[in-house]
Formats: sequence, C-alpha cells, structure tokens
Amino acid sequence: MADPVLDRLFRHDAWATQRMLEHLLALPEATLALGATAGFGTIAETVHHLVAAHAGYVGRVEGLARESLPWPARTEPVATHAALRDRKS
Repeated sequence: MADPVLDRLFRHDAWATQRMLEHLLALPEATLALGATAGFGTIAETVHHLVAAHAGYVGRVEGLARESLPWPARTEPVATHAALRDRKS
C-alpha cells in the first residue's frame, strides 16, 4: 500500500478483527446466533459484515474494481466456529 498511514490503519484493523475472532471462537457456538442490538442481525452476521467491509475497503484503496472485490457471499454460513476459523485464515 502506497500510503503508510492507511497501511498502518488497515493492519491495526486486521489485528483487532483477528483478536475478536479468537474471542468468539472461545465462546459457545450458539452465541453466534444471538442477536446483536447494534449490528446487522446476529453476532455472526455482524462479523460477516465487518470482515467483508474490511476486504472491500482495502480493495478499493488498492484500486480494485467493485466487481473484483473479495466480497464473501451473504449466503455463506457464518454461524459456526468452523466458518469463523475460515475467516481467520
């Protein structure tokens, strides 16, 4: 990334998201299906939004066309620990 400030911000966001995913993996899997009052439905759906948005922001800053951004499909399962592990890697 050409801008060192944006690079640092995106790296920090990735680090913070990684910590959040690790925390969620330590909780009972049923927790992911609980509603979040300040989010996008369930905890799992909110996590999906955060990860997809991060990928989109980085892609846009890198100059990728919207069509080529790595948006995870909204229908992908996100309410399991296995799905969270996939997002971590």
